[in-house]
Amino acid sequence: AAPEAAPAPAPKPVAASVAPAAAETVAAAPEAPTVHPAIERAMQDTARMRAELGVLREMLETQLSSLAWNDMERRHPLRARVLREFTRLGIDADVARKLADDLPEQISAEQARYLPLGMLSRSVAISGRGDSDGGMIALVGPTGVGKTTTIAKLAARAVVRHGAANVALVSTDHYRIGAAAQLEHYGRLMGVRVYPADDAASLRQVLEMLKGKHTVLIDTAGVSGTDPRLEQQMDVLNEVAHSDGIALRISLVLAANAQSQSLEESVRAYMPLEPASVVLTK
Repeated sequence: AAPEAAPAPAPKPVAASVAPAAAETVAAAPEAPTVHPAIERAMQDTARMRAELGVLREMLETQLSSLAWNDMERRHPLRARVLREFTRLGIDADVARKLADDLPEQISAEQARYLPLGMLSRSVAISGRGDSDGGMIALVGPTGVGKTTTIAKLAARAVVRHGAANVALVSTDHYRIGAAAQLEHYGRLMGVRVYPADDAASLRQVLEMLKGKHTVLIDTAGVSGTDPRLEQQMDVLNEVAHSDGIALRISLVLAANAQSQSLEESVRAYMPLEPASVVLTK
């Protein structure tokens, strides 16, 4: 008889472990609170209404402004012309309106052309400081505003009143080509000596030597508010101005024909020097 086949080994029991359902389920993110459709429509309608009211307000303001302007042109055509000209020149609206309101009721076309400019010039506050006070004055400002020419004019007046021996010029502009030569040319014409100064130490030494002069005018390099050299120039002037025994005044030179934004930027840039006065050129 054939031998019986050996019985197959019994399969090993497999431990079946069922993971808890909570572990298999990923926690759902909290749902954003839903807005009721009626409320959402009401919010959209409110936003749309606000936008429309804003547009209507702008239209009304434009219409009223146009009516007021047309009324002024009809009643006071020359005054309206002056206000339009001031606006074109970039003069602040409040200043232009006040000057226009201060005009006489009856003026001719010729008066409307020149009278407002005279009123504008009289409204500019001046310090009243004359060159008879003398002293040490450094003129600072952006490039091309006329610092060197202004120094020559101030020096000429001081020479007429106090003599060339009591006036001195100092050049610190070693950036612009020919700047020192231009100042020396003016000095030769007036018989006034020009002294160079390249840094704070040399400037302080020159000013110490010139203490006996009635008027000492210092020409500086023209630097815009965004020029990195401005900080270096201010450091030199501040160091000298705060030196013992040296009374240095700073005067900011600005071009009167520049745009108001450019003037404001220049004033902000040079404000750390604490200018004692402003010279308007052009």
